[in-house]
Amino acid sequence: MTLSLEKNPSAFMVAHANLPHGLKNTSTLFNSVFVMDDPLQEAAEPTSKVIGHARDI
Repeated sequence: MTLSLEKNPSAFMVAHANLPHGLKNTSTLFNSVFVMDDPLQEAAEPTSKVIGHARDI
């Protein structure tokens, strides 16, 4: 899984906590909600056949 800050993300933050002004630049992901969509492949090689997708919230 790669987060939405990377080049080809497979997970995106869709909601986060409403933090007080002094904590807006914190790096914590507590109370954050992500959605993901990752390919399921026959083998671990990046070139192997995609047989489905792992999707979750």
